[in-house]
Amino acid sequence: MLSISLKAQDDLIEMLTAVKTGSNADGSCCLHIRGLALGDRLYSQLPPLLSKWIGDPLGKILVCEDRDIFVFSSLLNPKFHTRFKDMLFAQLGYEPKAENTITVFYDNQTNTSALDALIKSKLEKKQAEEALKEEKRKIAAINAQVNAGLLASLSSRRSMRKNIQIQVIEDDPFSRRMINLALNPEFEAAFSETGVTGLQDYLAVAPDVVFLDINLPDISGHEVLKKIMKFDPDAHVVILSGNGHAENVLASINEGAKGFVGKPFAREKVRQFIHKAPRYWEKKKEI
Repeated sequence: MLSISLKAQDDLIEMLTAVKTGSNADGSCCLHIRGLALGDRLYSQLPPLLSKWIGDPLGKILVCEDRDIFVFSSLLNPKFHTRFKDMLFAQLGYEPKAENTITVFYDNQTNTSALDALIKSKLEKKQAEEALKEEKRKIAAINAQVNAGLLASLSSRRSMRKNIQIQVIEDDPFSRRMINLALNPEFEAAFSETGVTGLQDYLAVAPDVVFLDINLPDISGHEVLKKIMKFDPDAHVVILSGNGHAENVLASINEGAKGFVGKPFAREKVRQFIHKAPRYWEKKKEI
């Protein structure tokens, strides 16, 4: 009896590679069944039937998230593949179309190029799925519920503070070190290394000025800027980026940024943007 694995996309890529290279003698042939062409009832009943029909204790059946079913067994052969449609009709009453759009048979002797294409297709699909999951995770992080108390007290916490508080959202250690040198000893800075922590720290710190990198490792600086401006329409955000193209600068300004500092940046340029912040002069008057 063949073992059956569900949600087996990762196992599939490993097995396909083994079939292609001939390193898996017990799964040297592969039958690919496009489960999307089958109804739910047939799809759920097919894996145990395949295990019974082939009867290979060393074989494997991999059921993927996209409903593709792959059978690996040294007992598979073109003859079984030819009979497969008749077996489907006899056991499940399913009669496919005349052309075979349901199954593909592979072996490691004659189908190397086809296996290459299949492995590439599955890898690309996996990467696309992972990218989609990551994008959903980013969106969830951006839209995460904020602490209402911290949000409501942003202005009051700023007004109670005598010093100018700077926040730097930057993942590159060298850039953080450079901007820290540019700020010291006059200004105190809080550093955040990702977009998500930058948003959290913004609420916690209530900074007077933010220096924000565009290219962050989790979510883009543009998304962070939009969220900060939604939190706090009066935010004073200055963009940091090595990409000084006009369209990048213009997009940042349109999103609410008060300026743009290109990397590598000069100490005086950084300080100029702090001096332009309204709260800088409010604090100066208080002093």
